[in-house]
Amino acid sequence: MVTSPSHPDSSSTHTIAQTNPSYSPQSGSAIIFRSGEETLIRPVSRVLSSLHRSDLLILSSQTPPLPSLPLSPYPARPDTPVRAHFVTDQEPIDSGWSHGYMPGTYDALSHLLFTPPPTAGSSGGPIVDEESGAVIGVMLGTRVDNRVEGLRGSGVPSEVIFEMFSLPGISK
Repeated sequence: MVTSPSHPDSSSTHTIAQTNPSYSPQSGSAIIFRSGEETLIRPVSRVLSSLHRSDLLILSSQTPPLPSLPLSPYPARPDTPVRAHFVTDQEPIDSGWSHGYMPGTYDALSHLLFTPPPTAGSSGGPIVDEESGAVIGVMLGTRVDNRVEGLRGSGVPSEVIFEMFSLPGISK
């Protein structure tokens, strides 16, 4: 686990500098990703855009090209079968993408609900339409609306991602 260099006294976590002595921080954040069998750490050079209520962030970093997923510009239908990749601190019994579905939402343009609920640490992961393979949302966490429906996953629809970019002809 990695923590911010500004909190080095945290007993259960380590700073990036502690886990990789050759790392020279250029900013307060880093991107950690796997390239084949190698784990790479790259400093974040800039925050290009963010939406704080949606937990979305676009970062700039010197990384090799990474594969991307298609992004759906349309709201998902209720009962859409979805897949999501949950983070776990133990090796999962069935690794890979978890199957689930979207039972529907109150407002398809502001939030989406899905099952099963994500594990802790999965926030920011994609919610993918099983049929098309396109990202239809981003996981935020879990919530309980009532006792009948119980605990469900909560996320933002993919349309919100488009709010992070300037459209041609529109100045901020």
